[in-house]
Amino acid sequence: MTARAAFDPFIRAFLSIVAAAHVALVLFVPDMAEKFQLGDRAWDRSAKIDALLRAPDFEAGIAALFYNGAPGDYIFFLPAYAGFGPAGVIAQNIVLLLIGLWFLYRIGLAWLSPAAARIAVIAYALLPATIFHPHVFASEAICNPLLIIATWYAGRLLTSDRPALRDAALFGLVCAVLVFTRHIYLLFPAMVAGLMLVRQGFARRSIAALCMVLALSFAMTGGWRAANWATEGRYEVAPSFHGLESNLFLRAERMAATGGFALVSEISRRRAISPADFAELAIGHPAPLLRTVVSDAVNLTGNTGVSMVYGRYLGLFDLGEKGDADVFKWRDIRDRDGTIAMLAYMGRTAPLALVFNAGFALMWVALLVVSLLGAFRFLFDGTSGIALRLLFAGVPLYVFTFTFVSGSVRWDHRSPMEFVICLFFAAGIPVLLSLFDKADNRLPISEAG
Repeated sequence: MTARAAFDPFIRAFLSIVAAAHVALVLFVPDMAEKFQLGDRAWDRSAKIDALLRAPDFEAGIAALFYNGAPGDYIFFLPAYAGFGPAGVIAQNIVLLLIGLWFLYRIGLAWLSPAAARIAVIAYALLPATIFHPHVFASEAICNPLLIIATWYAGRLLTSDRPALRDAALFGLVCAVLVFTRHIYLLFPAMVAGLMLVRQGFARRSIAALCMVLALSFAMTGGWRAANWATEGRYEVAPSFHGLESNLFLRAERMAATGGFALVSEISRRRAISPADFAELAIGHPAPLLRTVVSDAVNLTGNTGVSMVYGRYLGLFDLGEKGDADVFKWRDIRDRDGTIAMLAYMGRTAPLALVFNAGFALMWVALLVVSLLGAFRFLFDGTSGIALRLLFAGVPLYVFTFTFVSGSVRWDHRSPMEFVICLFFAAGIPVLLSLFDKADNRLPISEAG
């Protein structure tokens, strides 16, 4: 199977086309250095890397590393950025995308069919997030391909009576980078370890593989925590605005704006709120919390990403956004007045944007409907083992659930789960065709032709 994936003429040709298309986009887009900064918190990553590169000696570099907090979301970009600037990072991102597509193809071949593997990689390559992320300074460019690779090795571990230690080691190494880059994936290796127990029980080999998975997956994050503990007080550490309390503050701030109440001054000053204080706030103001959650659910499910990719990145229409702050006006209108009001405002101020968004939204809804058909077929027909089915159901459920820890859920927060959506879409096409076939067979002979 591995050799088939490696030497399949389709995947070789397809990966070449995808690579050429992404290089052509880089050459086509004007002001590439500016577009490169469209990634979430790109300016923050650039500043942290620049601080490391400006350090006059090793000791100063270590001090800058600790000052900037957990370095996972920028450190893996550093060699390419230091050597070649934005072009180096974009090249690295494109290579990671191609590797991710190859592993997605292998997943389709192994657990669906050759036709489904082809459909899945084509659909995934055409999604806005897949077009956008390789060209910008965003952690999704690293995490999304790594999650596909990790899922491949997790699938191998969960479909074997005797899991290979090599697969456990490779899964753990991929997850080590994944978890260190974005802590939201901290429980993903634990989820896979739990599924290994469901599949293989407490056999000696499976326990050895499980221990390897957990030890390697948390090695980098655990090592960084140990280094922080060992050097506590030795280096200055800047306050972070990307942790749990900061994200909870962003949601509390949205709740206050929609609910018409004021946050405690100390919370507003620190721009952070503890989980206990947030829980108390949520209990006292359930309606504003529900409004933000519903608004985020609509955005996470329905926003295709067309405005960012075809509007801000490719410049095919103008949303009237003069800066990053303007991007949040759509969220604020949705929070306050609802999705219909947001679309009406878009129609008044940027009608071409509404046309693009509506057209792509129709295609996205169709893809989701077919994906649901494929998901039901894959999850309930009993062909695949229970552990593998739980893995494929668990990845989107995991991403969807933990994304809401973020203070403001964006369309690209959905992108990590989109490869599973595309796999289910590929699995759903035969189901859809069979439904049409049954409908034709129920027609009278004269009508069925």
